[in-house]
Amino acid sequence: MKILQKNRLLSIFVLAFFCLNAFSQITGKVSDAKGEALIGVSVVVKGTTKGTTTNAEGNYSIDAQNNQTFVFSFIGYKSKEVAVGNQNTINISLEEDAESLDEVVVTGVFDKRTKMNASV
Repeated sequence: MKILQKNRLLSIFVLAFFCLNAFSQITGKVSDAKGEALIGVSVVVKGTTKGTTTNAEGNYSIDAQNNQTFVFSFIGYKSKEVAVGNQNTINISLEEDAESLDEVVVTGVFDKRTKMNASV
């Protein structure tokens, strides 16, 4: 009877260990080629709707499994995919995408008090 209880306890421990390790919190920093922090970079777990954005220091934190991949994207920069693997910290640098900066959209709003407000 004691052996059966030990086996149950061991099974519960092993199951709990695997459940806790199924997801781990990944943190990191996203910067540009000059090493400056990028604010508002989208960090998404590929194939899911799970994601986050970088803060004012370029840092992010998100839960993921070892077999998942992150997609980092930001306007004016090339998107980058990184496999999580056994890493707990993933710091990356994004490259500028000169082709995506070809177009600029200008909008204007007429206001009687200020005559005209324009934004780029």
